[in-house]
Amino acid sequence: MSEQLPSLNHSIRAAAVFIAALWIIKLCELLFSLDLHAYGVYPRTVDGLVGIITAPAIHGSLGHLAGNSAPLALLGTILLFGYPKSRWWTLAIIWLLSGAGVWLGGRESYH
Repeated sequence: MSEQLPSLNHSIRAAAVFIAALWIIKLCELLFSLDLHAYGVYPRTVDGLVGIITAPAIHGSLGHLAGNSAPLALLGTILLFGYPKSRWWTLAIIWLLSGAGVWLGGRESYH
């Protein structure tokens, strides 16, 4: 079965939905006084391994999230629209390898 090629509009909406989810997570953290830092990557610890999966969804501050939102919108749209055959593999590799790199080489702190 062949994969349907995405439209530019669909790619923009998909990136926007992901960014909205990140903002919802951050707002819930602030509104409900949640402490999500333990879901970040903590290098070279077994407990820190969970952060490889969860860290990209949490942000240290509203400024951090705001600073990441525009580049994520642009690069996410480009990835989803421009690379339809490899987009999900590429996203998974970037997500996992960047987290693994921080886990292996980061300073002793939550990232």
